[in-house]
Amino acid sequence: MSKLQELYNKLKRFDLNRLAGQILNENAGKIYKMQTDRLYNEGKYYDGKIIRTYRAKLFNVYAFKTIMRKKLNNQPFNRVTLFNKGNFYKSIRVRANRQFLTIKANFNKRKGKISDNLDTDKVLGLTAENKEQLKEIVLNQLNIRIKKLLKNG
Repeated sequence: MSKLQELYNKLKRFDLNRLAGQILNENAGKIYKMQTDRLYNEGKYYDGKIIRTYRAKLFNVYAFKTIMRKKLNNQPFNRVTLFNKGNFYKSIRVRANRQFLTIKANFNKRKGKISDNLDTDKVLGLTAENKEQLKEIVLNQLNIRIKKLLKNG
């Protein structure tokens, strides 16, 4: 069998989608950090818009009562962080498969749901910058693994 035929046979067995999903799962911690950093440090949805509660007044993102409670608890009050005791952040889960990446979390809280107080549709997700970062991670890892596969079989 020719070297070219051997190379072709190795590549035929290669499942790019499965491997990309595997790489994303291996980097779930980085994706989790992208979510929590954006929420806590910026208080923004993944589309870049500022998160505001339904009861926010004027230029604030929280109702006055919430601002006072946040100040008493030494928590940021100039942006919605979705971090009170950290239960929401702890509930964030990242999972990739052959077709897509899923980011899920528990939007329930002790009294009601987070969606009772703000729009949760765009809380979890990747910013354009996050997508570029992940693309670079996946492509670099794919490059390494494809070379290894072709070398070792």
